Amino acid sequence: LSSFLVQLSSYMEFIHMESMIENEDWNAEGHASRSESHTVVICISQRNIDQIERILTVVSDPVHPQYGQHLSFDEVVNMTSNSEASMHVEAVLLEHNIEVLKKTRHGEYITARASIAKW
Repeated sequence: LSSFLVQLSSYMEFIHMESMIENEDWNAEGHASRSESHTVVICISQRNIDQIERILTVVSDPVHPQYGQHLSFDEVVNMTSNSEASMHVEAVLLEHNIEVLKKTRHGEYITARASIAKW
């Protein structure tokens, strides 16, 4: 296990990991070169999803007094963004000389590239 992943393990509660489903058209041709570049997208777990689900249920119920009082995009972002985790993950990436290619406006996704050996 790379030192990068070991260091990130303390923040795993903030990162959503999902494995890719193999495509039946793919052919295994052996191991990739350790020097080959590999790009990954890291999804930072959002906060307060349970509250957002509760609000969604209430504003979608025609008999509830708050029916139709939907949150604005900015209100949802303020409730769910996890800037602390996003900043920490980005710092760890940079500390390990992993190139950060892109970060979404609210830090929920970070796209990074490094050699397979680093991952």
